[in-house]
Amino acid sequence: MTPAERFWSKVNRREPDRCWPWTGSIFKSGYGQANDRRVKKYAHRLSWEIHHGTIAPGQVVLHACDNRRCVNPGHLSIGTQAENVRDMIRKGRQAPGERTARRGAQAGSAKLTQAQVDSIRLEYRRYSRTVGSKQLAARHGVYHSTIRKIVTGTTWTETP
Repeated sequence: MTPAERFWSKVNRREPDRCWPWTGSIFKSGYGQANDRRVKKYAHRLSWEIHHGTIAPGQVVLHACDNRRCVNPGHLSIGTQAENVRDMIRKGRQAPGERTARRGAQAGSAKLTQAQVDSIRLEYRRYSRTVGSKQLAARHGVYHSTIRKIVTGTTWTETP
C-alpha cells in the first residue's frame, strides 16, 4: 500500500462538498494525527501536501469548514497564521480582545455559575476571618487559587 493509499484508508470520503473526517488517531488538540515516514503530522497538512506539494515555511493550512478532523482538500487552503487568526475572529471562534471575550459562565472552561461566584464573594467578604479560600474551594469543588482569583477580580471580573 502506498503512503497515499494508507492515508486515504483512514478517511471517511463523502460527497466532494462535505467534510471528509479523519478516522485515524487524533492529537489532543482535536486535529487528525497521521504518520508520514514515521513522523507524526497533522492529517489536514498531509492531505494538502498529497494534493499540492510542500507547504512553504511560515504558511499554515486553513480549514474553510472549521472542522479540525476534515482532510477534504476542497476545504483546505494555504495562508498565514495572521490570516488564520483573522478568520477565527470573523467567524466568532475567538474573541478579538478583552472587551468581547466570553466571560463568566459563558467561558468554555467555566465550572461555576454567576450565582455561585456572587455567593463566594459575599461569603468571603462577610466571613473572611473564619472562612478561608481553601474552605470555599472545597465547598465549590474548585482550587483555592480559583477562589482567590474570584475575590480579587482576576477572573470573573465584576461588570459595572
